[in-house]
Amino acid sequence: MYRFSWVDYVVFVFMLAISAVVGVYWGFMKKQTTQADYLLGGRNMKVIPVSMSLVASFVSGITLLGSPTEVYMHGTQYAFIIGAIFLMSVIMTQVYLPVFYELKITSNYEYLSIRFDNRVRLFGSILFAFTLIGWLPIVIYVPALAFNQVTGVDIHVITPIVCLVCIFYTSAGGLQAVVWTDVIQITAMFGAMALVAIKGTIDVGGIGVVFQRNLDSGRIEMPNWDPNPLTRHTIWSLVVGGTIYWLQSNSVNQTMIQRYLSLPTLRGAKWAVFLFCIGISVLYCFCLYCGLLIYARFYDCDPLQTKLAKAKDQLLPLLVMDVLGEIPGLPGVFIAGIFSAALSSLSTSLNSMSAVVLEDFYKPFFKKPLTDRQASWIMKGVVIILGTLCVGLVFIVEKMGTILQLTMTLESMTMGPQLGVFTMGILMPWVDATGALVGGVSGLAVMSWWCLTSQLAIARGQIVHTHKSLSTAGCTYNFTAVEDVVEKTVFSEEVNPVLRVSYMWYTLAGMMVSICVGAIVSRINRARGTPHLPPAPCLLAPQLRRLYKEPPHPTDDPFISAYGQNKEACHVNSTSINMKPITESEEIKKPHVSAVRLSLQHFGWFDYVLFVFMLTICGGIGVYFGFVKKQSSTQDYLMGGISLLGIPTELYIYGTAFVFTLIGTLLMSIIVTYTFLPILHDLRLTSAYEYLELRYDKRLRVFGSVLFSVYLMAWLPIVIYVPALAFNQVTGVNIHITTSIVCFVCIFYTSLGGLKAVVWTDVIQTIVMIGAMVLVIIKGTIIAGGLGEVFRENWNTGRVEIPPVTLDLTVRHSIWSVSIGSTFYWIGNVAVNQSMLQRFLALAELKSSKRAIWGFFGGVVFIVIICGYSGLLAYAKYHECDPLDSRLALAKDQLLPLLVMDVLGDWPGMPGIFVAGVFSASLSSLSTGLNSMAAVVLEDFWKPFFKPLTQRQTQIMIRSVVVVLGVICVGLVYVVEMLGSVLQLTMSLSSASMGPLAGVFLMGIFLPFIDATSALSGGIIGLSSAWWLAAQSQLAQARGLMQSGEKPRFTQNCTYEFDEIVSNMVDAESEVPYLYRISFMWFTAFGCMVTIGIACIVNFRKTAKVHPDHRLFAPFIRKWLEKDKINQMYLKNLQK
Repeated sequence: MYRFSWVDYVVFVFMLAISAVVGVYWGFMKKQTTQADYLLGGRNMKVIPVSMSLVASFVSGITLLGSPTEVYMHGTQYAFIIGAIFLMSVIMTQVYLPVFYELKITSNYEYLSIRFDNRVRLFGSILFAFTLIGWLPIVIYVPALAFNQVTGVDIHVITPIVCLVCIFYTSAGGLQAVVWTDVIQITAMFGAMALVAIKGTIDVGGIGVVFQRNLDSGRIEMPNWDPNPLTRHTIWSLVVGGTIYWLQSNSVNQTMIQRYLSLPTLRGAKWAVFLFCIGISVLYCFCLYCGLLIYARFYDCDPLQTKLAKAKDQLLPLLVMDVLGEIPGLPGVFIAGIFSAALSSLSTSLNSMSAVVLEDFYKPFFKKPLTDRQASWIMKGVVIILGTLCVGLVFIVEKMGTILQLTMTLESMTMGPQLGVFTMGILMPWVDATGALVGGVSGLAVMSWWCLTSQLAIARGQIVHTHKSLSTAGCTYNFTAVEDVVEKTVFSEEVNPVLRVSYMWYTLAGMMVSICVGAIVSRINRARGTPHLPPAPCLLAPQLRRLYKEPPHPTDDPFISAYGQNKEACHVNSTSINMKPITESEEIKKPHVSAVRLSLQHFGWFDYVLFVFMLTICGGIGVYFGFVKKQSSTQDYLMGGISLLGIPTELYIYGTAFVFTLIGTLLMSIIVTYTFLPILHDLRLTSAYEYLELRYDKRLRVFGSVLFSVYLMAWLPIVIYVPALAFNQVTGVNIHITTSIVCFVCIFYTSLGGLKAVVWTDVIQTIVMIGAMVLVIIKGTIIAGGLGEVFRENWNTGRVEIPPVTLDLTVRHSIWSVSIGSTFYWIGNVAVNQSMLQRFLALAELKSSKRAIWGFFGGVVFIVIICGYSGLLAYAKYHECDPLDSRLALAKDQLLPLLVMDVLGDWPGMPGIFVAGVFSASLSSLSTGLNSMAAVVLEDFWKPFFKPLTQRQTQIMIRSVVVVLGVICVGLVYVVEMLGSVLQLTMSLSSASMGPLAGVFLMGIFLPFIDATSALSGGIIGLSSAWWLAAQSQLAQARGLMQSGEKPRFTQNCTYEFDEIVSNMVDAESEVPYLYRISFMWFTAFGCMVTIGIACIVNFRKTAKVHPDHRLFAPFIRKWLEKDKINQMYLKNLQK
């Protein structure tokens, strides 16, 4: 195997340097002097760069490395989640986005304060913060994993460096720097993926060989119509659950909403949604094909079983080095692409978190206004602290297995309830703040228990998901055999059946729990006679506003005034066929796997040059927007722009059922388009959680902001960890060194350039990421023997599959979890996520925001497909010598970096491009998160509670949030490193907070009868429930009590020696309660439904019969609301 050459290192370093330059530009040359410039991009961003920024921010390195691994291990079932992306875009542009956009908020959690009260806003912000904290370390870890695969550099050496870069340009350049570095990084990502796909396909023997090998192994699958919710991936879980998942990821996610809100018109924001859907779909296609290409390349020598790839998510980097290693600089380009994805996600999240801290944690509680300088310092401090925390959490993520399922599980834990809170606010006018809060907390509690317990059962080996067959019969090196044959999903009788539910249903569960609890609590409050201030019509989905007739307005926006107020052998990670010992009589002595692994860490100087060049571009964008084109307002900073490694790993290990989560993405897109977007866009909100205050009261706004903050604090370290993981795989550089550097770059251009830097760096990072994935797919497919061979190998092992139609909620990917569960997950991560809504609301017109939703959906579809194919390709490449069982890849999420180095290692610079692509995705997510958090801090935590800040004070606060949050995220990478698979971890953690938050929003939008108290009660109970579920599930997995059935892998033909892994898995899944064993895809839905259910129960209390402003409800509900009830609301507002 090839190693990174000096050319690769040059490319890699050049990528980081670009990001730093962007941050310097936007932070110093175009200095942002006012709060609006720094946070919202002046609400004058362009649709295309915003859409590219959205794709780059969402994808991160988790998709680039995780999707190919998913296809390689489990087949192409996961690809059907692309349908959910488009459904999400429709819902978002019609329901969620209009509401957020019209409110003109910086933090989407401002909506929670406006719709409910500050309690709900704080709850939502906390959910978002926890989600980011759990997600960002995964994002940082993935590219470091890829870099480690191609260079041998320790993961913990890479992550701090990369994170420092991201923190630098995020804190310096603000959202301008984040957006423009995202533009650069997305370009690098697409370019790197395309390069790997093309050359890889050629080396394998053509597309026909790729597909034939995957078909023979059973990796190419038809939709699984099994209604059993316990099935890991089914058409139902991928479409329905995936839609909800995408809704929470895009419609109510501060990181995403912040970009939408930066567009000048709602029409532009809708266009951004549409373009986002297209872009993400295309990128998914690239990743899925890379998974197929990986298997086609390693079909007779599985690098996982031979330990050529030490981690599953290092398959793609391994393919890159194998395909492009002989071309100087190309490995560096690819790794730079992965790092671009990570930097994009990291910078975006850091930026979003700074917004949340400012808007949701400061303003609502401090009456003294901040100057622009003070606000800037606060936001930059958040970026630095969170970035550092994420780097530390990489140590935890490193221990948690496959990143794709981990990511979705962690996200569902928080984002499902958050989606429920936002949904209550937008679609349920009768839900009050207490109901939304109780529902959100309930959803969070249920989903925390559900997700964590389910993950714990998986970690304990109680839940084992089957994976496609792997072979090592054709290996040309010696290795120690590892017995790892999982023919079918295994559930311990001790595991609670609920814990067996597919993780694709988690977001839906979190949302529904939040909504149900919130609605019930609101009803109880009404029965008790508790007064309920009806929300303004602008706080509701446009479809609900028709129920109202416009009341007299004392001001243009009178509601804003309220703002101030076993099988025994079946187990995970340890199955493999026994190898015959090497005897002295053998003529050729096989090399040991450690030597083969070291040979694959051949990042050349050209790879490093390309990688650094990408980061330099991002930094340059931040400098440009931060200093050259000074941003003069907070809006300019906040309103501009895991899957890379996680999806390939997911498909490599579990098959293609995860692809069907695109159904949920599609449903989420539909929901956001027609409910969330119209409401938020009409309200012209900066923070989505302002809606909660308008719809309920200030308590709900604080509740939503708190949820968002918690979400970010859990999500951002994962974002940082992912690219460091990839970088570690390809270079050997320590993860924590990489995370620090990348996070520094991201913080730099995010804090300097604001949202414009985020969006434009997202564009660059997306191009790099796609290019890297395409390159790995093409060359890997060629090496594997063609597309047919890739699919044949995966088909023979059952990796190409459709989600089973089963009602068993413990199935990792059932048709219901990947459709319904993923729908809630997407709602929690998009519709009620400040990071997502911020960009949708950045568009000037609702139509543009809806287009952005669909652009996002298209991008997700592309990413899922390309990353999923990468997983199939990884298996096709290593089907006879699994790199996981052979310890060639030390972590599951290093499968894709391993594949990259194996495929592209002979092309100087190509591994660097791949790593740059992974870092691009992570940087996009990180910068967006930091940017969004800055908006939330300013709008939801400062303004509502403290005196107004000067422009300088505000700028200081915003940049301080970015810096502080970035630093915290870097530190949390150490935690993430220990948590295993980043995909499931991310989705579980996000569901715990975003599920209840989604429930609160859904009640606000669709349930007019829910009052603030009911919504708050539901949110709190939903939050507690979601977090309890996620915690218990993750704890059960950590103890080895639960395992997901993996597809078969083989090491009989490995050409290298490796030490056999003795299984220590405990067959004790029956000890885990059923609820803990449900799929992480249900976590968000669980948290959401608990929130809604509790809110509805509380709402039965006797309360004053009042009706909110019709603009606060979904458009189709507004026509049923009466005019006189709106007049009552305004009379009460005037009396106050």
